[in-house]
Amino acid sequence: MQRLSIILLFSLSACVPSESELQEEWDQFVSQNNSCETVDDCAMIYPGCPLGCGTAVSADAETEARELGESLISRYERGGQECMYDCLSLELACESGTCEAVAADTGM
Repeated sequence: MQRLSIILLFSLSACVPSESELQEEWDQFVSQNNSCETVDDCAMIYPGCPLGCGTAVSADAETEARELGESLISRYERGGQECMYDCLSLELACESGTCEAVAADTGM
C-alpha cells in the first residue's frame, strides 16, 4: 500500500507543470502573436501570476491569449501552487513592429 501511495504521489507531481514550463509556453505564444504596425493593432491582457501583470499581444490574438492564460494558470494552481506580486501601471506601445507593455508615465 505504501508503495502504491508513493507511485501515485510521484505520478501526480509529474503531471503538474513547473512555473518555468508554463512561462516558456506563454512566452512562445506571445512572441508568435505580438506583431503590429501601430499601437491600434495591439491589445493588453492581464493574465496574472505566474505569467505576468500585463502582456501586449496583437489585437486579433486577444481572445486566444486570454483563454491560454486562463488555462495555463489553472494548470499551475491545480498542483496546489500559487503566487502573487505587485504590478506597475502599464500601457501599450508598438515598438519596431512588436506590441509591448511598457511602464505608464504616471507624471510623478
